Amino acid sequence: MLILQKDKAHGFELLKVERAFPGTIPPDILAQIVTKVDKKKMFPIPDESRQPKMFLRPPLNPRINLSEAIQLAIQKKTNKKHKGKHETILVLDNLTTHSEPDDFFDALDKISDFIDETPFDSIWLYTGYYCNNYGEDCEYSLTPVKLSARDEEALTKELVNQKTRAALG
Repeated sequence: MLILQKDKAHGFELLKVERAFPGTIPPDILAQIVTKVDKKKMFPIPDESRQPKMFLRPPLNPRINLSEAIQLAIQKKTNKKHKGKHETILVLDNLTTHSEPDDFFDALDKISDFIDETPFDSIWLYTGYYCNNYGEDCEYSLTPVKLSARDEEALTKELVNQKTRAALG
């Protein structure tokens, strides 16, 4: 919304809006954004494009091969040329599937050797369930896929503390 309120925006910003809200940016403007240089150029935003079109989430795919999808997502991040991956916590966003938790655990078991060999100390699976229009009152889950020794120790300590508090009433 902030991008669309401007008179002009960088090409990369317009592409981002169009990816999230297809049909918002006129095709003639999009056709001009081809190269890296074009992405840095400023383009006018027509008045009729100042409001995003309806957002349609990608369809949920019940026949997705979770093992392959998770492995591909991790591999893409592994292939990036960033330094410090061994200190990075990788969070995978579960956006396009409606699989059951047991399906994820089965999929992760199938690729456990691959996961163990990744350069990331910790990998988590994020599933968002709800959020209001202000980004508050969120409901989500974080499922550990791979934990560093430090993370595992902290989680174990927290579980012991919770059990102790529950036992004490």
